Amino acid sequence: MDTTWFVELFLRLPAAMQDIIMLVLIGSFLVSHIVSTTATPAPNTTWGRIYHGLEVFAGLYGRAKEIGIPVPEKPTIDDLLKEVSALKAALAAPQAVSTTAPTPIIHEASNA
Repeated sequence: MDTTWFVELFLRLPAAMQDIIMLVLIGSFLVSHIVSTTATPAPNTTWGRIYHGLEVFAGLYGRAKEIGIPVPEKPTIDDLLKEVSALKAALAAPQAVSTTAPTPIIHEASNA
């Protein structure tokens, strides 16, 4: 099959369009190589979000690869202070204490 028509069509395009097409093709190849050789970062980090964009640009989105382990979010000072105040309130609240001893349950075996 003769493919020279494709080359002729490409060469008839304006020079700027040729440059854009070549940059996209070469860039996609390079990014695909970077994505395939690096470990997948955690999805909720800055690098994970950038990496996701690189996967989309390289055309590798949805391909089988290991999934990064999400990094747990750090609690803020306000969250910690709320937890401490809730614990203090729970400790300061009066506790209901039973002053009676529990009644033991005695089962008698029947000798019938």
